[in-house]
Amino acid sequence: FGSSGSSNGLPCGCGAMAKVAERAVGITIIVRTEDAPRLRHHFKLRVGGGTSDRVRIGRAPSNEVCIQLPGISVIHAELRVVEEGSEARSLQLRLFDQSTNGTLLALPEGERVTLKKGLDMHVPHGARLMLPMMTKTKSGDKERRAKVTVELDNPTLFMLPQPQEKPRKTQQLQQQQLQQ
Repeated sequence: FGSSGSSNGLPCGCGAMAKVAERAVGITIIVRTEDAPRLRHHFKLRVGGGTSDRVRIGRAPSNEVCIQLPGISVIHAELRVVEEGSEARSLQLRLFDQSTNGTLLALPEGERVTLKKGLDMHVPHGARLMLPMMTKTKSGDKERRAKVTVELDNPTLFMLPQPQEKPRKTQQLQQQQLQQ
C-alpha cells in the first residue's frame, strides 16, 4: 500500500499541470480489525486527477486499501476529493458507498449516518467508517467489522460540512434512475 499517484498526461511546465498539482491534498487512512495490527495508509489525492483522485476500499487486491473480511464488498467504498460550493477553492472529501451491506459513518461530533449503495456524504477530519454496516451471519452470529479512521493532512483546506447534511445520491445512481 502506498501513495496513489499517476501522471495526468499533460507536459511538464503546463499551467493546467501546475493547477492540478496545487490541488493535491493528503489523507491518512487507519484500518483496525479485531485480530490484526493497526495499518496506516497515506495518499495524495488530486482534484480531477483521474485514478489519482480516489482511494478505493474493499476486498479486491487491486483496491488502494484491501480489507479481507466477510461482508465487505469487492469495492465497498471510495473516497474522493471534490470541489464543492460557490468558491472555486472549496474542497470536500466525500465517501461514495458502493457496497451491498452498507457503511456506517461515525462523525467526530458523535452523529452516526448510514450509507447505502449509491449514496455519498462529506467525510470530515477524524470521521470513522464501520465496514460492513450489517454484520450478522446466516447463523445469527456477528461478523467481524473493520474500523477505518480518516485523517486529513490539512483540515483547513476543506469546506466544513453543512449542518445536518444527509447522504445524497451519487451522479451515477441519479443517471440510472433517469434511464428507468
